[in-house]
Amino acid sequence: MKFAQVTAGAFQSSKIVKIEQYSYSVNDQIGSGFSSQVFKGKNDNTNETVAIKIIDRSKITNEVEEFLLNQEIQALQLMNSENVLKMYDYYHRPQCTYIITEYCNQGDLGQLIKRKQRIDEIEAIKIMKHIVNGFKEQVAKGIIHRDLKPINILIRNGIPKIADYGFSKMMNAPPETIYYNVGTALYMSPQTMIKNIYSEKTDIWSLGIIFYEMLYGQVPYSAQSEKDLAQVILKTQPQFPANIPVSKETIEFILKCLSVDESKRYSCIDLEHHPIFYRRHTMTAPRPITDKNTSVKNRDNYSPQRTTEYHHNRKINFIAQTAMPQSALKSRESVRYLTQNDEIIQSQFQFIELMFRILRILDKQQIFNQDFQIKLKFLIIKNMFFKTILLREVVEKKKNVLQLCEFDTYIETVGKYQTQVHEIYQIAKEYHDKQYQMIESNHTLKQCVLRDRSFQKIYENFKSVNESYEFYLLFSTLLQRCIRDLFNKCNTRLAGASDSQQLQLQDETMVYVLEQLTYYYSLLRLIIENNNNIQIFTKKAQICRILQATPEQITKSNLMSIRQSIQEMKI
Repeated sequence: MKFAQVTAGAFQSSKIVKIEQYSYSVNDQIGSGFSSQVFKGKNDNTNETVAIKIIDRSKITNEVEEFLLNQEIQALQLMNSENVLKMYDYYHRPQCTYIITEYCNQGDLGQLIKRKQRIDEIEAIKIMKHIVNGFKEQVAKGIIHRDLKPINILIRNGIPKIADYGFSKMMNAPPETIYYNVGTALYMSPQTMIKNIYSEKTDIWSLGIIFYEMLYGQVPYSAQSEKDLAQVILKTQPQFPANIPVSKETIEFILKCLSVDESKRYSCIDLEHHPIFYRRHTMTAPRPITDKNTSVKNRDNYSPQRTTEYHHNRKINFIAQTAMPQSALKSRESVRYLTQNDEIIQSQFQFIELMFRILRILDKQQIFNQDFQIKLKFLIIKNMFFKTILLREVVEKKKNVLQLCEFDTYIETVGKYQTQVHEIYQIAKEYHDKQYQMIESNHTLKQCVLRDRSFQKIYENFKSVNESYEFYLLFSTLLQRCIRDLFNKCNTRLAGASDSQQLQLQDETMVYVLEQLTYYYSLLRLIIENNNNIQIFTKKAQICRILQATPEQITKSNLMSIRQSIQEMKI
């Protein structure tokens, strides 16, 4: 491995500097910090523009700073999301560490807010959906950011990306014996500010502040000192200026993110399933930000003119200088299988998310006759419960029930999923028990649904927590009947509609549910045909694409596409 001779005092000594297959001009600096400089560079092999962050190791003077640098690299290695800054490479050498990332050509969200003064609600929701999508990946990989704020949301070709993991922490990291406080005061949760406690809920508080700032052009809390700020947060509720129209749902979202009581604050699951992301105008995969005043080629990855005002100051306060456990970075080979295993676990989370999405609609809308709807909900809930139990077996009991590779090594990292699995299990169990009790308490309803002998077999085995081939066969048969029934209803209702005509909300909902159920059926077939091989399921299911690709406006043409899928699968 060859490096150009670049040291702390030599950043300006040469016009073009090469680091392996990357190069940059010293005149193309786009940002700087206490111990680092960032340059716009390129990959000489592909000609792709990149950002090159150079950390001067002579300015890393204690174990905490070394630990945080390693955590930043490890976090970026693990994540793979359109809405998280992508790291291409990193290189360590005695004088410098180099981190090569994608280049974000439209600045950051802080600049966008400053330029627009405030962002209208529909656009802010779209931006927030991107951020929540990136945050979901972060939580799934067991990472706490600890410094989420607008200037750490970079924008590349209209796509927001969470960046700057320099203060991040792995949830499963060993307990720290140097106690330090990191972050930016106006975006800190009260637990962080007062008790130095960090969790997933720490970042959710920051997301609430960011959302508020987008809508109103200012943060909801301010004070002259951090101590005063903590008291303001504890004693007052955020105010929502009446002269700026914002929906009740959005206000409720912000208030739940900014709940002082962490137990009442939203979780990641609450964020991603919030109704504001499923309104008609946002029923789509996150779309690029469009700003008429933004020239793509003139925006930099990091602004050298970033403000250093109080509310943008980052801090590390060392409270006790004692020994700290070293956090050695995993080899790239380790990361390879780690990522494969994470993808398998993520596909199971996504499968559960798909079920949960369908259940939310069936809870609110009578799509089928009572018999079909009750049985369909019961089987989806049962399926969700099975998948949740599998995740618990891996995370809590350390059993390799998901066919993960090199499990004895990987098992050390699964603790990062513990909070997420616990939350999903509680939701699934509540659904499971509630649906069973609802049927048990209604004798007439119970008699009606148990006339179906196949369903009766599953129902009477209520306490079973093990998925089986027979369950999926019976479920797929019932689901076929539901799909045919719903397709016929939609076809009849839309007989006189043109292909591009906007549908009534009820018809739109029915077509959307039909689309989701048809895809669900394809997943059941995938499980049956491959004898529940988890690796094949992960590779072929591609659930994430479906979850993020709901059409903005559903029309009769969607029904025609579904009909083609139904015919191809011989439903």
